[in-house]
Amino acid sequence: MNKQRYYVVALVLAGALAGGCKATGTHDRSGATSPTNAAALLPTVKMETSFGDIVLELDAGKAPVTVMNFLKYVEAKFYDGTIFHRVNEGYLIQSGGYLPSMEEKTEGVGEPILLETEGGLSNVRGTIAMAHKISPHSATTQFFINVVDNSGRLDYPQPRGSGYAVFGKVVKGMDTVGKIAAVPVGTHPKYAEGRLPVVPVTPVVINSVRLIGSFDRAKAQALADARNAEFARKLAESRKTTEELLREAVKRIEREAKAKFTKTDSGLMYLDHRVGKGPRPTVDDTVVIQCRGTLLNGSEFENTYGQDDPPILQIDGLIKGLREGLTTMNAGGRRTIIVPPELGFGESGVPGKIPYNATIVFEIELLEIK
Repeated sequence: MNKQRYYVVALVLAGALAGGCKATGTHDRSGATSPTNAAALLPTVKMETSFGDIVLELDAGKAPVTVMNFLKYVEAKFYDGTIFHRVNEGYLIQSGGYLPSMEEKTEGVGEPILLETEGGLSNVRGTIAMAHKISPHSATTQFFINVVDNSGRLDYPQPRGSGYAVFGKVVKGMDTVGKIAAVPVGTHPKYAEGRLPVVPVTPVVINSVRLIGSFDRAKAQALADARNAEFARKLAESRKTTEELLREAVKRIEREAKAKFTKTDSGLMYLDHRVGKGPRPTVDDTVVIQCRGTLLNGSEFENTYGQDDPPILQIDGLIKGLREGLTTMNAGGRRTIIVPPELGFGESGVPGKIPYNATIVFEIELLEIK
């Protein structure tokens, strides 16, 4: 058996995830401070921690949505009293979401923001970036500071195809970052179910985060609004294109098969080319299958037909759409399954194979239940 090929099939079916200047200003005739052109989009914040101060210069020109989101929480004093809950000396220090009790702070958390990785900022040592969940557009309050150069593993498009949005850098206090990174850590039952030894034994507390200096808030907000509007426009276009491609794919497959698709309550669509005579598997079963996976535009991302040894897969490890599709068919059957994003790989996709938020089509043969 081609082991490398099998690994790819299993992966796809399993579905699975520096220096600068401080802002300076000039005074107008009224005595108010106005930023110079050079610093107009570079707000500066001072973070006072139990280990010392960190001064950060943010870049609202390259990451306006992320910067304005961060400043919203700064000005609401959301970060006051939170801790650095995830510390890895050879990687990063992360904060913005937990209290010293290791309870997650939820009051005051707003809507997730879009992921800004197009600005050209990189996850090099000393930069600050937003943390997000598997979905790329899911960041809210949590951020991290890169202790080392993490550009190779955190920049777009790796590791999950999304990357992490850098929105500023440390301009003073890397010694404080180093002290925090070196604290003794262990596991904690309230973080990652006690699996990861990254929680400081003694809490590292953020006492306050405050905006210092001035910046062109109106211009930064206008840039953020424009970027959000552009994202919304592209998303609408993408959805329209997906709907058109889905209609075309359904018509073509039904015409060729001379049969109709069935749509389940979950949104899964399936069409049986051959109804098997064997039993139906359960989610606890291991099955032997053949499959071909394509996007709605017809481009193929997987094909196991022709292999000497068909894949053997555990159903409970598959994406939701395949779990449902396989457990509702009989052994010996062959069907086409159309899997919407929420039952497939969703907003994470599969780098190099399946785009973000893609509807996918599987031609499946259930050969055997082990």
